[in-house]
Amino acid sequence: MHIPYGTFRSLTRTAVLLGILELSSAVAFAQNPNSSAIAVLEAVVTDPSGARIPGARIVLNGEKTIIANTGEDGSVRVQIPYGIYAVTISCPGFEVAKIAALPIQAAKPPDLDVVLQIGHCCDEPPIGEGVGLQPTTSDLPIVIGTVRVPDAATALKIAEPALIKTYGKRQIDDERPLTATLDKGIWTVSGTLWCTDRNGRRTSEQGMCLGGSAVLKLRQRDGKILSIIHPQ
Repeated sequence: MHIPYGTFRSLTRTAVLLGILELSSAVAFAQNPNSSAIAVLEAVVTDPSGARIPGARIVLNGEKTIIANTGEDGSVRVQIPYGIYAVTISCPGFEVAKIAALPIQAAKPPDLDVVLQIGHCCDEPPIGEGVGLQPTTSDLPIVIGTVRVPDAATALKIAEPALIKTYGKRQIDDERPLTATLDKGIWTVSGTLWCTDRNGRRTSEQGMCLGGSAVLKLRQRDGKILSIIHPQ
């Protein structure tokens, strides 16, 4: 079939333009093939002893910024668009962990397992710092003398250094005396909440004071510190 020269040139230009468009689309797709896809990422945050950390803050910064906190079991699941993310994981009492470039390129990417190292704490933190709502865990020495924690005195001996390391000596001194109670194999060491009553006297009477005091839980059978929390 004979095609006039003018028509041939027009068809050729069209074919070239289509080829360029297809190539551009292919390049864009190769650069970000799943720009609109959503993945489900599960993160687990633990301390060096393997205990999970509830209340850890995870910030994923990419095309979008996503912020999530781990639950009571130290894990969290987030929906996140495909892409490359800078990740920051933090929790009071621990050093901040950072991941420069975390690729999210599958509907179910590998779980993000993060171990936070115990942070350094001054003896007397500035007022308003060092006490928060988020629980922390510790890998401080878990055994004193024997493996078991047979009595309240031993529980207090283990708990006091951990509380001072986490919240500072001044804060814990303000919450003395510390008490220890045993329930179902778990020791709970608690500080005393003090306040000033209507007559200006210092009191710890239940129901009179607002706020909370330090609470540490440790296992009786091996002295392992399970959690530390300071409700406000």
